[in-house]
Amino acid sequence: MEGVFSLKHIIGLIWVTVMIVGLFLISNKVRATKGIGCVLKSGAVLLIVVELSKYLYLYLEGSLTLYYFPLHFCSLVLYVYPIIAFLPDTKIVRLLLPFAFAGGILAGFIALILPSNILGPPDIPWLSMASALPIISFIYHGIMIWYSAYLAYSRYYVPRYRDAGNVLGFVLFFAAIAMIVNTVFDQDFMLLRYGNGNPLAVLINDHYFLYILVQGVLVVVLSLLLILIVKSLQKAHHSLN
Repeated sequence: MEGVFSLKHIIGLIWVTVMIVGLFLISNKVRATKGIGCVLKSGAVLLIVVELSKYLYLYLEGSLTLYYFPLHFCSLVLYVYPIIAFLPDTKIVRLLLPFAFAGGILAGFIALILPSNILGPPDIPWLSMASALPIISFIYHGIMIWYSAYLAYSRYYVPRYRDAGNVLGFVLFFAAIAMIVNTVFDQDFMLLRYGNGNPLAVLINDHYFLYILVQGVLVVVLSLLLILIVKSLQKAHHSLN
């Protein structure tokens, strides 16, 4: 995976971490004056604006293709965040909250730690027009991590261990759609056809079922780990107070 943990990658992790911390600080101020609803609505709109800026850039560059259609794992929050932010607190919102939390953090974190598909050439510095698309991608995934983490931080979403199954079901639903689209249009949405940039891609040709199974298990295990961490932090915070 070219460029992973290169100087460019490390610098990218630093500035996106600073951005996430800044978003948390701003969110706390907005929440204190205007409520959590304003934070969630603003974040959902911000993510959509960043996504649209990517399409505009690609269009102007003449490189906008079907590959960028929002059916990648990291794109799923584009459908979930607005529902959570703008609909009343109903059963459908509660059904989507586990994925909005765990799916958003996992997808954003993995994309930034293993950015083989979004980093761009490691020898091209961040302060270059040629890095415009990687900058947009890092901002997008940073917003994902902030938004999803803030759902739990604000206690708008209180994790439960059984929610891991909910996350898996949501992922499998969109994976089925992605597989159909991949077959019809020869794409690699959710890395389910060619696995470009996925460390598990060595399994995809000869052990496709195992490729899918391992990723499904990882979704459940990592979701449970996130839930465990958040519940532990919330318990520790409650004890201190």
